[in-house]
Amino acid sequence: MSAGLATAQLIGFLYVRKSNLALDRSVEVLQSAGWLTVPSGPAAVALNSFGAAFWGGLFFTLSVGAGLTLSTLALLFVWQRFFNGNRFMMWALAVLWLVAVIGVNIHGIALFPTLFVMGIPCVTALGAMQTGLPTTQPPSATRVWFLPLITLVLLTALWSTQLNKGLFVTIRDHLLLSNAVGERVNDFYYRYTLFAAQAFKSFGQKTVRVSRLEADIDPDTRAVWVNLLAKHDVLSVPAFGIADVTVQLSGKNLRLCSPVGAMVEVDQSTFRQDPQIWLRKFSEAADRYGPFRRITLFGLLLGFPILLYVGVDGLI
Repeated sequence: MSAGLATAQLIGFLYVRKSNLALDRSVEVLQSAGWLTVPSGPAAVALNSFGAAFWGGLFFTLSVGAGLTLSTLALLFVWQRFFNGNRFMMWALAVLWLVAVIGVNIHGIALFPTLFVMGIPCVTALGAMQTGLPTTQPPSATRVWFLPLITLVLLTALWSTQLNKGLFVTIRDHLLLSNAVGERVNDFYYRYTLFAAQAFKSFGQKTVRVSRLEADIDPDTRAVWVNLLAKHDVLSVPAFGIADVTVQLSGKNLRLCSPVGAMVEVDQSTFRQDPQIWLRKFSEAADRYGPFRRITLFGLLLGFPILLYVGVDGLI
């Protein structure tokens, strides 16, 4: 298990580090263009620190890392315990793994999500094969082997009934903020998850959204579009700046183009009537990380609590 979590931490560190440096460049470009940016101050300064990348990577370790590691161990245990290492079932598990890899790339190549989904199960499986998975319970536990499993299933079922949009707010307000230790956990969460979340947000979810208008637009037209986009939290930078979306005007049409090749085209007057609709469509078209966010959410809601339970149960 430790090998899988260590792999997740390494990939998460590199992932958040790359994302932080990209966000830092965006903040610099926006500030040079005269915009007030978020993050700013100490949070913006921290973008260049290795500490922010390490602790931000821990979010992925305790979410997608925990989920994939425990899922791999569970599948290996079932394969060895109930199918006696059957070769056909081994290939079935390999196909399932391949489907997961394809799934995170279904909307376009996503390097780090692929590394997570490929690397963590592979390292976890190799480590488990070397150390060996238990196929039988020790004699002293034969009568009560099911108790930890039943407890885990019941706790998971109870936890799943509480899943809703207000769950984390409820935990924060009624559990964490009610004591000194919880307040420290809450402060840590808000200090470092900004960096982790930024790594796989869609265009519509980002706090900093940078746009670049094509170079051959006359100054008056440019000013109109800059102001219109700014009203919807899309901030324009000079033509040489990096951007999340490039705005192209072609006749009566407008094109929104992403750096990865996604494009939405619409009549300019239609766009002006409700820009938010078309920005949302562009966000959906350019989003490569939807499947990976769902895997991460699954790991956070189920993998992390199970990992916590396994750790406490092991200590007891």
